[in-house]
Amino acid sequence: MQYIIPRDDTSSRSLSLPERTFLRNAARGVSSSAGSILRLDGRAPSEARPIRLSFSRCHNRAECTVQLGNGTRSAASVRAELVPPPNADRPNDGQVKFGVEVGPMGCMGYENTVPISNYAVGESVDGGQAGSGGGGDVPYIQRLMANRILRLLERTLLIGGSIDAEALCVQSGVWVWRLHVDVSLLDDGGNAMDACVLAAVAALRHYRLPEVSIGGDGDDVETSEAVSSGYQETNIIHSDDREPTPLPLHHTPLTATFALFADETGTTTAVSALLDPYDREELACDGLLTWSFNKYGEMCCVDFPGGCELRPRQLTASSNLGKRRCIEICELLETALEEAE
Repeated sequence: MQYIIPRDDTSSRSLSLPERTFLRNAARGVSSSAGSILRLDGRAPSEARPIRLSFSRCHNRAECTVQLGNGTRSAASVRAELVPPPNADRPNDGQVKFGVEVGPMGCMGYENTVPISNYAVGESVDGGQAGSGGGGDVPYIQRLMANRILRLLERTLLIGGSIDAEALCVQSGVWVWRLHVDVSLLDDGGNAMDACVLAAVAALRHYRLPEVSIGGDGDDVETSEAVSSGYQETNIIHSDDREPTPLPLHHTPLTATFALFADETGTTTAVSALLDPYDREELACDGLLTWSFNKYGEMCCVDFPGGCELRPRQLTASSNLGKRRCIEICELLETALEEAE
């Protein structure tokens, strides 16, 4: 049995100057006599950590846990509830609510805080709008990571058109499904973005939407009066009584993240891009670049907050590598879902 030893990262995930210098020189090939890029875990620059997926499912709920190597772990759960349509001008559109929790479970230096969501507290908005984010006394790194994960989920799954909101309609103008996708970072060993997106997408693929019974026997006098008045009784049928159906997902978008290391002296414009960085590489790098592709090789999203300059050829090279990596993860996900059924 394999055990994960908790890391002592109470220093709020900081790097000493010698460690930062060593990591940057190794990532740029300065520390090697042959000029090759070195990584502390022995991986090549374009090599990712192995991925392990575990699934569980019950009535109206599905969960998925993702582990990258021996460091990063994330979990996502999906459930649904019936709600009235939130927008009168779109009576057939359902809702998708994302919640992201980045707390002390993932890192000892993080504070205990309320999960952020794309729905403001007490507010009912459609799935494409932004809502509440982290704030208060939450550390900046923790708040920034949670918000980046949330926005990437929104842009990849909602704005990217992966989830069909109209397919979540049960009865036009009366009932629609609201999906709750809750993502938790269990262990922040680096590249939490890819782990959380993969957990959310895998949980959505593994989830089964229960059937709904609307109205009753039309021969009943009371039922006929209720139907004529506009009210119909709606019941969610248990999955043991009737087979649930998969969610109507148009495609499966996944992400690939690179850590970028530029030349601090400015003598060259070359930038080293390390695929699937671990936590120390993320702290030493100049910026992060995240690509999102589906299994057909179609680009769904790109997230580049900045940090260093990238030439067009460098951007194209990282895009091609990210596309291949996303297609590989899609194939791995399809195999894992088949084994879980």
